[in-house]
Amino acid sequence: MTRSYEVMVYLKAVLTDEEVAAILGRVKGYLTEAGAQIEEEKPPEKKRLPYIIKKNRDGIYCYFKASIPAEAVAGLRDRIRLTEEIIRFMISVVVPFKPVKKKKSKKKAAAEAAAAQPQAGPAEAAEPAAAEPETEKAPAEPES
Repeated sequence: MTRSYEVMVYLKAVLTDEEVAAILGRVKGYLTEAGAQIEEEKPPEKKRLPYIIKKNRDGIYCYFKASIPAEAVAGLRDRIRLTEEIIRFMISVVVPFKPVKKKKSKKKAAAEAAAAQPQAGPAEAAEPAAAEPETEKAPAEPES
């Protein structure tokens, strides 16, 4: 069963562009050997690390999104871990989510319902308003 994974890799910042391209080629090769299909790839960018990792203050960040068979992920982790130029990596499952629908407040729902009804003449509109009881009451004062 294939699942969608994010593969994030930090390389040493002292590498040249050619070396970075060669290492990323190897990582892509590891992915394709594992039976993955790369869906998205972001170009490498140099970033300041939030803390020192293996005596490195800066790193080159690389990102891939791929569909990988679940049984091949462990082998992929082992192959990436053995690459010396990679100082940190992470392979995580992409969890699809549905946006949460916001509930409308009662006031907004009533206002929208009133706006949706056609407007009647001024005499007709005044009668229903007078027939409705007041819903707002003054708060009761606590006794001392």
